[in-house]
Amino acid sequence: MRNKLLAMLLALLAAISVWLYDVTVVNPNDTDTFSSIPVVFENEDAIREQDLMMTSERDVTVSLRISGRRSELKKLSRNNIQITVDLSQVDEVGTHELLYNIRYPANVSSGELSVETRTPSYVSVTVEHYIRRAVEVRTVFEGEGTAENDGESLAIDTDAMTVSPMEVMVTGPAALVETIDYARIVINKTAITQTTVADYSYELMDQDGEVIPRDELVTDVEKVSVSIPVLKYKEVPLTLKTVAGGGATVDNISYTLSEESIMISGDAAAVDKINQIELGTLDFATVTGPTNKTYPITLPEGINNASGVAEVQAAVRVTGLNVVTMTISDFELINVPEDMTAQSISESVQLTLRGTPAALTNLQPEDVVVTADLSSFTQAGTYIVSVNVEVPDGLQVGAIGSNTLTVTLS
Repeated sequence: MRNKLLAMLLALLAAISVWLYDVTVVNPNDTDTFSSIPVVFENEDAIREQDLMMTSERDVTVSLRISGRRSELKKLSRNNIQITVDLSQVDEVGTHELLYNIRYPANVSSGELSVETRTPSYVSVTVEHYIRRAVEVRTVFEGEGTAENDGESLAIDTDAMTVSPMEVMVTGPAALVETIDYARIVINKTAITQTTVADYSYELMDQDGEVIPRDELVTDVEKVSVSIPVLKYKEVPLTLKTVAGGGATVDNISYTLSEESIMISGDAAAVDKINQIELGTLDFATVTGPTNKTYPITLPEGINNASGVAEVQAAVRVTGLNVVTMTISDFELINVPEDMTAQSISESVQLTLRGTPAALTNLQPEDVVVTADLSSFTQAGTYIVSVNVEVPDGLQVGAIGSNTLTVTLS
């Protein structure tokens, strides 16, 4: 019995010795300081539901002096200690001193640690009423545009510009949000050389044109998409397509336009394809003497008339030609519909012929071939039919005016 008691005492002494060794030598208590630990603010939605928002500095840190087992202290750093502030404690406007919570990593035994000092002891939080407001987006251009060169230039079509979204939603302290006049996008005009769609950052401006800091403001978008159409301006000549006829060629008929050219604008690729604007056709056979003709200016789709001239007057002149009247009795009705007969009421057709004096002198009635084509008529009746007039090759002679026959189909 005595030996057993002695053995138990020796075992107890050994255990105490091991514990003392572990405490004093192997794993003694120690103290360490952890500085600049960032603060995390939680439950911000809780104050938003009360139309409140935190407006104080968010980049807040604290320092802790912690004592405890050295083995546990070694597991700690400023990066794995979490400091949190619960904003749901706040329910009114003002500055509040809030106690913060300390969370250690999962592998640390918090019961072995003790916080000796907190610096600061509380975190100061300022809360204000907030409002949400839509603010108009405006674009402002700076820099020089593309200079004119050889009748061509580039310009931004501000009327066709689009901005998306046209408004940005700003949330923040009421007193600050109410000072916002608009959201400004600054675009460097010099850098825009073709139609462009790009995302732009913006600034919030007050009525005095000063930039409003956005530290306390929240916006629904960071950038705004702007479509910037670039128009190319180009001066192009106006022309008429001419068709020789009635004994006249370009040597006998000339014209002068009231506008020789106009300025057009549009997408650069489309404008580059246009080197002239054809107003229409001038058929010499319809020109019986000096006259003025009006032609509207029609442009391809997508091309704008930058000059604003809607129509052009063409002053037409005739030179070097004479006019004679000739009666032709020998004419032919052709392409008469099947099972029908055709009869000309007139026994002859009177033609107005124009040509050079020499050609008209040499022209005889038997040289002129006159035909009336009835292929477009299918019903019985009496019709006025235009006639086709042919003269020998090499003679500068042609029919002008209205030359017709009255024909009955039965």
